[in-house]
Amino acid sequence: MSRKQTHTNGRSKNGSRPEQIQVLHVEDDPGFADLAVTCLERETDRISVEKAPSAAKGSERLGDDIDCIVSDYNMPGMDGIEFLTAVRESYPDLPFILFTGRGSEEVASDAISAGVTDYLQKESGTDQFTVLANRIINSVEKERVHDKLTQQTEELDTVLSHSPLISFAFDADGVFTLSRGKALSTLGFLPGELVGESVFDVFADNPDIIAAAESALKGAQTTATHEIADAVYQTTYNPVFDEDGGVGTVTGVAIDITERHERERELRQFKQAIEATSHSVYITDADGTIEYVNPAFETTTGYTAEEAIGRTPQILKSGEHDEEFYEELWETILAGDTWEGELVNATKGGDRYVINQTITPVTDETGEITDFVAVNRDITERVEGRGERDSLREAGRTAQSQSDLFDSIERPAESQRHTHQRGEH
Repeated sequence: MSRKQTHTNGRSKNGSRPEQIQVLHVEDDPGFADLAVTCLERETDRISVEKAPSAAKGSERLGDDIDCIVSDYNMPGMDGIEFLTAVRESYPDLPFILFTGRGSEEVASDAISAGVTDYLQKESGTDQFTVLANRIINSVEKERVHDKLTQQTEELDTVLSHSPLISFAFDADGVFTLSRGKALSTLGFLPGELVGESVFDVFADNPDIIAAAESALKGAQTTATHEIADAVYQTTYNPVFDEDGGVGTVTGVAIDITERHERERELRQFKQAIEATSHSVYITDADGTIEYVNPAFETTTGYTAEEAIGRTPQILKSGEHDEEFYEELWETILAGDTWEGELVNATKGGDRYVINQTITPVTDETGEITDFVAVNRDITERVEGRGERDSLREAGRTAQSQSDLFDSIERPAESQRHTHQRGEH
C-alpha cells in the first residue's frame, strides 16, 4: 500500500503557512517520550507529536495521517529495525527516523538495509531535539515533493496515454530511451516498444525524420511535419545539452494533425477553386464586414481586395433597390436560409451591372452564424439581351396594332366603293 499525503489543515487559505507535520514517536521510556514531545513542539508549531509506548502500539496507530515516524531502537517485544521492516511492508515511502541511544555501525547498517530515512543517536541535553526537528522537517518535505512529482507524473502518463500524441527521447546515438503515447498505435507500435531501437533504423525509409533527428542532434531545436503511413504528425525535437556542451539527449513530442492537415488541404483546394472561378465571390463576417474577395470580384467591381476588405457590400449599391429589398434579404440569411435573386450593383466607376446572387450563411459547431458567402454571377449581357428581345416584341406588337388600325381604316372605303359600283348596275 502506498502512502498518501492527507495533511492540509496546517496551511492557511492563502497558502502562506507551511503544512503541518504529524509525528508518531515510538518510545518505551515515558519520561524521554514526554521530553521529546515538549521540545519538538516548542521548536516549531508545524510539528505535532503523538506518542506510542511500543512498536506494537505504534503499528496499531499507523495510518495515512502520519507524516513521519521517530522510533527508538532498543524496545521490548519488537526492536526499532523490526518495526521499520514491518512499516515498510505497508508504507514503503513513509519517512522513518531511527532515534536511538544505542549507537553502532551494525545498527546503522541494518537500519539502512531496512530502508530507514535517517539515523540519529540520542545525546544529553535538549539541543538534540533541534537537530531532530530539522531532520523531521527535511525528511517530510522531501517526501512531499516526491509525492507531488509522482502525482504529476501519473497525471502526465494519463494524459499521454489518452491523447493523440507521442512523447519520445533518444540519446546521442539516436537510440530511443522513451516512447509513449496513444498515437503510437497508429504507427503500429506499442508504448515502450521503440526503446532500445535506433531512430535511424526504424525510420530509415523516411528522410524527413532522419533529417530532423540529425538536426536536433547537432543542437538545433527542430519542428517538422512528418507523413507516416496514413497519418500526419507535427513533431518538435528539443536537444538537451550535457555538461560538455554537447547534445546528450533529444526529447520530443509528435502530435497527430491528420484531421487538421486534411482540412487545410481541403481549404487550399477550395481557395484555389474560388480564385479560379469567373464568378465574383466575397465572404463577410456575421455583421456583414467583408473579409475576403476573389480576383473575379476585383475585375467585376473595380475594387481591389485592399479597398474592399474591412468595408461592407454597401460599396456596391446602385440605388436601384429600396430598403425593403435589403431588409427581406437580411431576414432570410439571418434566419439561416440561403437567399438568391437578381441584383443591380454599381462598380467603383459608377457603371451598373446585373448579377444573379446567392448568399449562404456559414455556421459553427453550435449552429451560430459566423460568416456569409456571396457568389455573384454577372448576367448583364443576358439581361440586356432579354431587354432587346422585349423591345423587339413590343415593336412587333406596335407594328401589328398599326397594321390592324390601317386595315380598319381601309376596309370601310373599299366597302363604299363596291356599293357604289353595285348601284350603277
